[in-house]
Amino acid sequence: MKKYLYSFLAMIICFVIGFAFGQIYDLDDASNKSTFKIEVAETQVKNISELATMEYKYTNVGEMGGDNALKIFGKSIPFTDKSLTVQYDGIIKLGPDMAKAKIKQDGEDKLIITIPHAKVLSHEIDENSWKILEKKNGIFNPVKVEDSDKMRKELKEEMAKTAADEGLLEEADKVAVEKVKGFIKATYPKMEVEVKVK
Repeated sequence: MKKYLYSFLAMIICFVIGFAFGQIYDLDDASNKSTFKIEVAETQVKNISELATMEYKYTNVGEMGGDNALKIFGKSIPFTDKSLTVQYDGIIKLGPDMAKAKIKQDGEDKLIITIPHAKVLSHEIDENSWKILEKKNGIFNPVKVEDSDKMRKELKEEMAKTAADEGLLEEADKVAVEKVKGFIKATYPKMEVEVKVK
């Protein structure tokens, strides 16, 4: 009799434990669904701000562009032309501006996130690497600080174009998609996530 009683009690205990775990799981699942708010998810995504997904480090040799001679009546004055050739290192960071991301819910368990195409987020020249290879001052027309500043701007634009031509923006898009998807899956593991670049 005691043997059957113990078996019966064991069955009751197992039932109670199983029921309790089931309730906890259901509550947890329900909690995840009830506490999920699309506005909160969108804020979390946008708070990533500018997501640098790729760095392009380079060494470049650049020259002062254009006709830099003094002019009179629109014509260059002989022997007044100036030039500057430099070598330097730079780094370009590429990625999307997540402040422009949009998110919507498709059904109960799927999120669709749209992020903008990657762009140049920052572009810095390492001033310690800036090395003058050749400098030529024209008569009454020396190379000035303003010339160097203008040259830096032009070289940055040139290298940003090079990065784009080499397909680095497209690569940054691909990395951004995976990073955003991973971030959302880590935050909302039960949600299916689709990330689009537009």
